[in-house]
Amino acid sequence: MREVLQPLAYLMLPALIIAGIIVATNVQALNYDYSGAELDTWIVSPGETLWQIASSNRGTMEIRKYIHLVEQLNDLEGPIQPGQKLLLPPPK
Repeated sequence: MREVLQPLAYLMLPALIIAGIIVATNVQALNYDYSGAELDTWIVSPGETLWQIASSNRGTMEIRKYIHLVEQLNDLEGPIQPGQKLLLPPPK
């Protein structure tokens, strides 16, 4: 049994290391420091979604990351509402 598990462990170790690096990189990208950054404001229009707002303002950043940053920056826990004022992080 040990002869089977040992090679499997050698195969799993690099995969776990790579997965850890990917997770750590994504966490760092989401912990953006806004001090000194120029934040834009956005007033939500009727029927508008975070996806639409992010599409217009994200620059080259992956859209899901930008949406997550908007949610963090504005302490959003539910759907956005028409007339709501949002702070937008600078595009990257």
